[in-house]
Amino acid sequence: MAVLASIFVELRLSVCRGEHLIMKLWRITLLLFCLLAMPQVKAQLVNAYAKVTSVSGGGTVLNLGTMEETYDTFEDGEFVIIMQMQGATITGGTGAGFGTITDIESAGLFEIGTILTHTASSITLTAPLSNTYEPIAGSVQVVSYPTMGGGGNYTTTSNLRARKWSGEIGGVIAFNVSGNLYLAHEISADSMGFDWGAKAGTSASTECWYSTYYVKEDGNIHAAYKGGGLQNPLSTQMCGRAPIANGGGGGVGHNGGGGGGGNFTGGGDGDPGTCSALFGGAGAGGHALNSWIPADTIYRIFLGGGGGGGHENNGKGSHGGYGGGIIIIEADSIFADCAGSVKISANASEAPSKKNDGQGGGGAGGSIILYTEYIGATAGCPLSVSADGGDGGDVNHDDDHGGGGGGGQGFIYVEAEEMDLMPMDYLTFSTANGEGGLNCYTCGAADDGEGVDDSGIFFGEAPLLPVGFVYVNAQLLSEQLVSLSWTSGDEFSCERYDIYRSYDGSQWQVIGSVPCVGYGAGSSDYVFVDDQPLKFYNYYIIKQYNSTGRSRNSNMVSVFLDAATNGQLNLYPNPSDGQMVQLHSIHELSGGKLLITDLQGRHVSAEAEMTGPYDLVITTTGLLPGIYLITLQTARGLISNARMIIE
Repeated sequence: MAVLASIFVELRLSVCRGEHLIMKLWRITLLLFCLLAMPQVKAQLVNAYAKVTSVSGGGTVLNLGTMEETYDTFEDGEFVIIMQMQGATITGGTGAGFGTITDIESAGLFEIGTILTHTASSITLTAPLSNTYEPIAGSVQVVSYPTMGGGGNYTTTSNLRARKWSGEIGGVIAFNVSGNLYLAHEISADSMGFDWGAKAGTSASTECWYSTYYVKEDGNIHAAYKGGGLQNPLSTQMCGRAPIANGGGGGVGHNGGGGGGGNFTGGGDGDPGTCSALFGGAGAGGHALNSWIPADTIYRIFLGGGGGGGHENNGKGSHGGYGGGIIIIEADSIFADCAGSVKISANASEAPSKKNDGQGGGGAGGSIILYTEYIGATAGCPLSVSADGGDGGDVNHDDDHGGGGGGGQGFIYVEAEEMDLMPMDYLTFSTANGEGGLNCYTCGAADDGEGVDDSGIFFGEAPLLPVGFVYVNAQLLSEQLVSLSWTSGDEFSCERYDIYRSYDGSQWQVIGSVPCVGYGAGSSDYVFVDDQPLKFYNYYIIKQYNSTGRSRNSNMVSVFLDAATNGQLNLYPNPSDGQMVQLHSIHELSGGKLLITDLQGRHVSAEAEMTGPYDLVITTTGLLPGIYLITLQTARGLISNARMIIE
């Protein structure tokens, strides 16, 4: 009965709004259909999450704090995604300019890594991080990136969803499928982004505060709370009209509506409320982030900003809406496989609609990245992909009060190589702005989210989680010469490679540079000779730079100058006939860790047996013909690499 009552109110408001009636009727029809016709399936989480408190070990060690491993665990040899959720620099002060983003810093940066070893409090990666993260200034987390389906095709067995962003972890659902993904259920990060701003207290003032209270202290009765965004406010900055980065501002006296959250586009401003526009207290919409979302190379991604709360003095105001979360899916192809319809969504929530007080702003849509070759759907099972903003709260009253601003639209990026063959009649992509809330039954409305609907949708060829290097090796040619060779995984906008050397694996200097010879998805082979190597240990990292200044690192390799061998791993026979391979290292193997991956970075299982302190035998009968990368970390932390070929 409560659901039906809310639908009745929705319909009544739609009649008053006029131009929104058709869309409201469609949404109501869809809601009724979902309630009455669709089976209710409990959503399942698939990721592990951990807060990164610091990065050490030359960018290879993630030191962990809060951890959630209920639904997945961090395991050696498996993929993870490292992501900074907050940390943008904003304008301070107490005026209208508060909360403007002056530097995005490392907020939104993300990359994939592979776990070499882990403990209860740390994860060691197989290669240094490409990006610089700021765990102190911003919220950095590591999220498991599970391979669903055990290395083949995967069909969903239940709805899948993200964990709610807690301020430290969550907000993300991410997984990969080695084969095809068959969607028989929904994948959702709806309302899993930044938090909403709370309404002002019921004893709030009835005065008009117009130009003041852009920023106020926690719990002040004159101003509602700001929505969550890319920077956490101090306790003296949590309330007031001004947004905080992409989080919507709170409404102030008298009965001002909250601002909508922002993501790809900005949120809409709330309505000034009972006071005139000149003297009213509308919460401002959260700022747009599209300037920091490059569509050619996807390396930043954001949660949707939360909507600001509404100002109240009669106990009838409302809080803002949650922002949408983040979805990352990688698969050969994605097929809708259902009886009815399925969706992939990172929508924001709308703010509640109440009575004669200011209402909250809607949250901003989240972000979705689909990295695949093809997306298929049929008339019997259409697929929708959406990152829509939430509507601002409506004033369910005859008198004019402040409706909430609509949330900004989210961001969708689809990398599909066979885009021209996709059945677009049965595929729907949407990044709609949230609508501004009504100020009364017969009044106008607060502002919608900014920009033209669906401007946050992109189809392209940017590498989502590229393999920058498929092979790196260091070989001692003589007492004065070390040969470094590497094969690139791709060279999108590639400009140069810088060669870094270290004597201890943590202090680095550039010893040379090589210009890129390729461009795009193709790989290229390179050789660089160090003619002044250090005595004893020489550690090397190759860093690839593109034309935008972005960089990514290779695995660290090493040679020992006084050794009779090259300090790396010697394999025999190599190429192998697929039965067994003998491995010899100059370092003791006891207590070490062996990792075998294919050229796509996927962990490969194979039995290995030590036959001596420096030797082991790898059984390769279960491996398919191809090239595999061998990574060995000794008990002392030394890392060596080799390339194994199975014919």
